[in-house]
Amino acid sequence: MRKAGASLSGKLILLFICALVSACNGSYTAFEDDKDFDRDPKTVDIETDNSESLSLSILQSAYLAHYQSALYDFLDASDLPEDVTFVPERNVYERSCAVEGTVNYSFTRAAGVTHKSDDRITVIYDNCDEGDIKYDGKLTARYTKVKGLNNSFVGTDTPTCTENLQQQLDISDRNVIHVSGDDIKFRRVADTLEVDVLDYQFTQEGEQTIRTDVVLETHVVGKKERVIIVNTLLSPPVNAVTSINGDQLYSVIDNTDKKYACQSFERTLKASLNNFSTQKNDLKTTLNGSVTLYEAQENANRVNQEIINSDFKTIVQQGNITETYSMTDYRVQKTLDRAKRSYAYLFEGFVSSSVLGGKVQLTKSGKLLGNLDESYPFSGSLEFLGRGLERINLLVTNQTIRIQIDFNGDSTGTGFGDIDVFIDTNWTDLFERNFQF
Repeated sequence: MRKAGASLSGKLILLFICALVSACNGSYTAFEDDKDFDRDPKTVDIETDNSESLSLSILQSAYLAHYQSALYDFLDASDLPEDVTFVPERNVYERSCAVEGTVNYSFTRAAGVTHKSDDRITVIYDNCDEGDIKYDGKLTARYTKVKGLNNSFVGTDTPTCTENLQQQLDISDRNVIHVSGDDIKFRRVADTLEVDVLDYQFTQEGEQTIRTDVVLETHVVGKKERVIIVNTLLSPPVNAVTSINGDQLYSVIDNTDKKYACQSFERTLKASLNNFSTQKNDLKTTLNGSVTLYEAQENANRVNQEIINSDFKTIVQQGNITETYSMTDYRVQKTLDRAKRSYAYLFEGFVSSSVLGGKVQLTKSGKLLGNLDESYPFSGSLEFLGRGLERINLLVTNQTIRIQIDFNGDSTGTGFGDIDVFIDTNWTDLFERNFQF
């Protein structure tokens, strides 16, 4: 009986398959509407002999187009150069460029006042030749979000920061505790938080300096209390800055203390770029389209600047060669240290063009590190992916570039791509198109 049942089941399955094939008229067109969820958006075929031209295109369209752009130079009126002239009849600030041309700026919010969503800016370069660099085109932007205690973007003092923090936390004046010490220390005692105000006293024992922490006063904050504590330093340094080397601000909420950075801010703007271009030496890069700009400051020296998930066009002109690139789902992250004049770049997203022969994907597996006084990064890497597991990884110094190429994906059976060959070149040869292959 088992054999008969198994045989019958097999025949029924065979009949079902035959009927299905007949219904499809001997083809698989019935399944053509099914979505291919494994479709690879990357279409560029990476080979050794096109690796240098691909690398040049990515470095110009992704890195240099952003690096030499004036995208973040004038996001509020406090960034204006000193030699601008206000033209009241047009409500704009105007400046003559060093060699020829002009630049106009307009802002709906004055410098040093509280900024809010829907504030607007416009920057128009008209053939602005500064000698070593030329700017042209128009940027218009609208603030969509402002966060942080420094919402004027010019630096904030202790009273202003305290007021902003009160508004942010909805804490009244009677729940602001003002103390004065070298530091404060929090101690959890049962259901309360005790706040010790400290005075650092130093004594010399031989060659050793001994610090003794003397408690000047103690405040007890109950479990359900919400307070702000403002500590005015006993002996602040000259030109002390609140929250950096000056006064300190804390909150205590739900028996948890938190320290605040008064000089920090975040701002997000929706910007429209119309032939917004920069030319340095013989390389001109132009940005067109809408981008989301983000800037965040931890303190006056450390700033993060980003383009967030944007679609726009980048045009690169070098000599008589003009190439247009589409940047999609594109993100640039730049960390800037103003004191050291250094930067770190990270790129993500897709770049496509006819010169690339399709679409590549930039990954965040590496960063480009550089100095603002130099033309090229001094260290780091940039990786982009072609179809399948093909990829190129660029290892850079301020002189050299090693192009690591994986042109056939997984050649070792590990399921991962692997480097097949590398080409050693330098920035000058690459940008002058003196290719090794």
